[in-house]
Amino acid sequence: MALIRGHFARGVVILVVAAIAGGMTYSYFLNRIPPVPNRPLRIGFEPNPPYQVRTDTGFSGLAVDIVNAAAKRAGIQLLWVETGASSDDSFQRGLVDLWPLMVDLPERHSRVHFSAP
Repeated sequence: MALIRGHFARGVVILVVAAIAGGMTYSYFLNRIPPVPNRPLRIGFEPNPPYQVRTDTGFSGLAVDIVNAAAKRAGIQLLWVETGASSDDSFQRGLVDLWPLMVDLPERHSRVHFSAP
């Protein structure tokens, strides 16, 4: 009888450890951040002073400077593009990968990921 209890207890421990390992694996793949593409990311620009300003030397402004500094720290290359279209249209047409200033509307959640503030 003791032998049966010992095998049963060992089986329960193995089952619990397997369940925990499976849960951790599932959680890892569920919450994993997708890899950053190995190319410059296209980020949309539209004049919106003082956040986004076109200058003689390119793009500038508060949002442009902050995003450029963060991308440099992260080792991400950015290519600022002026699409001539709205942020929504630019994403839907595949013209950009990122947009620095975009209103978080519920209907956009199916097409665009909004990061936490």
